[in-house]
Amino acid sequence: MWGTLFSAPEIIAGNTRRSVFWRGLLALAAGILIALEPVLTAYTLTVWFGWGLLSGGIWIVLSSCYHRKWGWAFYGGLTAFAALLPVFYPGAGVIALAWCIGVVLLGSGIVKIHICLALECSSAENLFCFISSVFSILLGFLLFWCPVSGMADLFWALGILMMAGGMTQIVFSLRIPGAARGRDLPHDK
Repeated sequence: MWGTLFSAPEIIAGNTRRSVFWRGLLALAAGILIALEPVLTAYTLTVWFGWGLLSGGIWIVLSSCYHRKWGWAFYGGLTAFAALLPVFYPGAGVIALAWCIGVVLLGSGIVKIHICLALECSSAENLFCFISSVFSILLGFLLFWCPVSGMADLFWALGILMMAGGMTQIVFSLRIPGAARGRDLPHDK
């Protein structure tokens, strides 16, 4: 019993049949939940992020007051204050997160288009770079135009990718050679 209880690092980081199987099953289950409820996932992650930010801000304030670092206390106070938005108004937090991601996508798309045009070659890689940067700009505009549905679409795609990765890991776990006595998968017990 104690061996299986304390084998969590092996299950999480190992490459045994059991570890790959359980990671795949966990990714598959999380992907199904995310794909079925992408809006709820966005709201939940926003609230979790807000609570983490709030606890971090409070910790910064308390530790900086103890060490008499008043600039850090001000920073911690601002961090805790900024955390109130996603904690108490998760809808506004989702919109703010969508706009931040939209800014990153727009900026990276514009920079990548500039790089593609500066290369002045017609290779397949340059064409792929150009097409992906156009999609990045379009996705950035989508997140500005419809932030909640844009985030739901992003989380839905993430759920589909997690399901595919989980199924791949489960199938791959069946191809890894078993342990010495075949007790490596849960159904082998």
